[in-house]
Amino acid sequence: MHIDVVELGTPAAEAWASRWFDSWYEALYAGLSHGRTNPVLYPAERLRAALSRATSSERRFFFSLVDDDAHVVGAARVFLPGLDNTDLVQFEMAVAPSARRRGHGTALLRAVRDLATAHCRTLLQTDLDRSFDQPSQQWSGSAFAAARGFRLGLEDVRRDLQLPTDPEYLAELERRALPCAEGYRISTWFGHTPAEDRPRMATLMARMSTDAPLGDLTYEPEAWDADRVTDQEQHLAALGNQWWTAVAVAPDGAWAGYTQLQWSAHAPERLEQEDTLVLREHRGHRLGLLLKVATLQKCKITAGLGSDLAQADAAHRMVGSLAEHERRAATRRQHVLAQVPFVDVVPDLLGAGDGLVVRQRRVAVEVGLRA
Repeated sequence: MHIDVVELGTPAAEAWASRWFDSWYEALYAGLSHGRTNPVLYPAERLRAALSRATSSERRFFFSLVDDDAHVVGAARVFLPGLDNTDLVQFEMAVAPSARRRGHGTALLRAVRDLATAHCRTLLQTDLDRSFDQPSQQWSGSAFAAARGFRLGLEDVRRDLQLPTDPEYLAELERRALPCAEGYRISTWFGHTPAEDRPRMATLMARMSTDAPLGDLTYEPEAWDADRVTDQEQHLAALGNQWWTAVAVAPDGAWAGYTQLQWSAHAPERLEQEDTLVLREHRGHRLGLLLKVATLQKCKITAGLGSDLAQADAAHRMVGSLAEHERRAATRRQHVLAQVPFVDVVPDLLGAGDGLVVRQRRVAVEVGLRA
């Protein structure tokens, strides 16, 4: 058994991909999707496209665990932030179900820890996904993380919205919300942020790391400027993505919030609801709803462009702030994400009568490393 580590955006990545990528992705997909209903995972070609891309904001690595028969049975994606949170390593790892309980997960985690130590990092964070009705004690990822000292950081909710959405219904939602947002206006665009607006977009993206719920996660404010916005958008475009942005403009002209809706050429059947943020000082005006409605209207969804809309919100926000159009339309399934599910927390979070089918939880875990 051995573990190959390759850094994305380096000459070695191409050679690694030609030998290992297909089997690496097969192991990653098998491990992450096992036991889950309709998991939403990055398509293979999107991750393949990332191999040649280096970014200024973080260093990224792929790990492949190869058994004695030259089969990839474990895989990991590892991220080292470079502009902020420089004590942190974020990662995702999986072992193929057929190869579990042989020490492969322990070996992968040890390799991640070794990389963290080599780069003077002291904190590991990861996400785990499991079926919503599966007790954490019976979920292999949860038990694995708990045994290695990871702790609960935050619970998130992911739910799917069937598309296309009735245009008249969206228009009615907008009409009912607008009186609460008197003096505000919504501005939308497709693709890259205009150059003159990138500093203001950077300010909103920085606030996303402080105003969004963080629970008990250890996470410092992110450092954003116009160059980082440009770098991120160029990276998204290189991976085959398109996106729509909406911003809320306050009566004094300041930007009060934003949302982004993203489509990937590698997963054309769905849209991804990315960041949605309303600054604390501008909340209570239904701006979040107006922003999401605006992007849905802007992208002119057809049956061939996005049949599902997947999004995530913090679980403790869900009951009080679930937008009405989501409450009524999200009838297919719902995924709950939790950072460290060591206890079966809030199993009845959604309550009755919401018309939502609860299917899964995601769990992110955090552990500190000794200096």
